[in-house]
Amino acid sequence: MALQRITPGLSKETKVTPKKKFYSDIDLSFAPKTGSPDIYGNYSGDIYKKLDANAVLQAVETILLTNTLEKPFEPSFGADLRSILFGSDTDYSEAFITEQIRIQIARWEPRATVVKIQYLSGGELINSGISSLRNVLDNTIEIVIDLEINNKGFTSSINLNRFR
Repeated sequence: MALQRITPGLSKETKVTPKKKFYSDIDLSFAPKTGSPDIYGNYSGDIYKKLDANAVLQAVETILLTNTLEKPFEPSFGADLRSILFGSDTDYSEAFITEQIRIQIARWEPRATVVKIQYLSGGELINSGISSLRNVLDNTIEIVIDLEINNKGFTSSINLNRFR
């Protein structure tokens, strides 16, 4: 007969508890935290971090604002929105630009899911289904992206300006 050790208040069943994903990244503003002064009176400290959804939103903005061939050793990284919207060679439809944004976010930032994308010019919503966004643009466009991160909704807004 085998002996079994029994601890009062504990059961034999295994309990599975979910582990919360914790996302973190450095803040790209590189603003230093105020630390304590050293012997010369200079303040030194660590830089701030972005946590959870803010880290993912910063990564999405980086993807959208990066041009292709801009990141070393990753020539396909970035949505290349500046050349698509303000380049002089080809007109792109709203559907093409929306699909480009969806593809790049799905490829490079799997923590975020795109729910909806809207375009604003001069503070007014641009109607969907336009064959050429360039024809309705001023010198600025705001791209509003509704994202889902960890089953919660977030909104990211990107402003692109053309200077002549």
